[in-house]
Amino acid sequence: MRLLLQGNWLHWVVFAALLLATILIPFAIWAEHEWKVMNPALVAVTAALLLAADIVLPIVSRVVGATLRKILGAWLGTLTGVAGLTLGCIRSYSIGWTIGNPATREVVGPAVRKFWRSCRT
Repeated sequence: MRLLLQGNWLHWVVFAALLLATILIPFAIWAEHEWKVMNPALVAVTAALLLAADIVLPIVSRVVGATLRKILGAWLGTLTGVAGLTLGCIRSYSIGWTIGNPATREVVGPAVRKFWRSCRT
């Protein structure tokens, strides 16, 4: 309630609207009938890249996977979804390894050193 009284609620409303727009606008632009006209290879690559980008963008992977299975068929849609999600896992692991390790040491490092000093005494 305090957040609403301070006037910061407008920022959250704008953030929520932009988040929903980011998720829903691509599905409105590329309706199902347009996907069926497109080349299946292009659909598979685009959807796999969307699923791989799921770690940094608010993409609903279940909707993309269900759409893939409907457009490309059960086997090809599932394999494309698995490939895209695997790429996303590899990317998230590499981001966590490169950025997360130094960031964790920067944030947690002083607390760990202080803890170990207190254990020695």
